[in-house]
Amino acid sequence: MLNDTLGDCTIAGIGHAIQVWTSHAAKAIVTTPDPTIQSYYEKWDGYVPGNASTDSGGIELDVLNNWQKQGFDGHALLAFADPKVANLVEIRQSIALFGGVYIGLSLPISAQTQDVWDVVPKGGANAKKGSWGGHCVFVAGYDATASPASPGDS
Repeated sequence: MLNDTLGDCTIAGIGHAIQVWTSHAAKAIVTTPDPTIQSYYEKWDGYVPGNASTDSGGIELDVLNNWQKQGFDGHALLAFADPKVANLVEIRQSIALFGGVYIGLSLPISAQTQDVWDVVPKGGANAKKGSWGGHCVFVAGYDATASPASPGDS
């Protein structure tokens, strides 16, 4: 969903939500095509192809409001809620009741070299200090021993 080359994670998060929800409801996964993902990144987040200064991501709340008002490639969002981020019970309930949680993460520099994002004590042995920035993911599940887990990003 182009998130390996563009900062379109707010739109890719919607695409991942649609994949999860359609796989559960219709037993067939709907994958939004990359050109459609990019068109919404342009429309809702202001991206202009070829202009790197406009590839700065989006604001999750704005994207959710746009999705609710306008729909996304034929997929409606009737409502959304705001569970308390620090309350794992609310997060798990939201995943169970609504099929997932669209969340933002603040990532450390150490995440840039990880295949699976995980906490590294003190940022890792050779880690640079600082933040990689924010990232949007759709969390579709969790297990009994860990914090909520996200499906793979693309």
